[in-house]
Amino acid sequence: ASDVYKRQRYEGVSWIKETEQYYMIFWTRSTVIPVEKAGFYRGTPSQFKAFLEKKCQKTIMKAR
Repeated sequence: ASDVYKRQRYEGVSWIKETEQYYMIFWTRSTVIPVEKAGFYRGTPSQFKAFLEKKCQKTIMKAR
């Protein structure tokens, strides 16, 4: 699974959704990487959200 992280580029991100427990980073409908908010050992989920929004030039939307 770590190869997936290495191969994907920020510019290729199509959209990002946020749930109570995850950030869901979508490249396509079939390529998504879930990032668990509880899994951070450095930084905070809100810092990661700000980083993603800046790096991907996307606004993270709340999932329905």
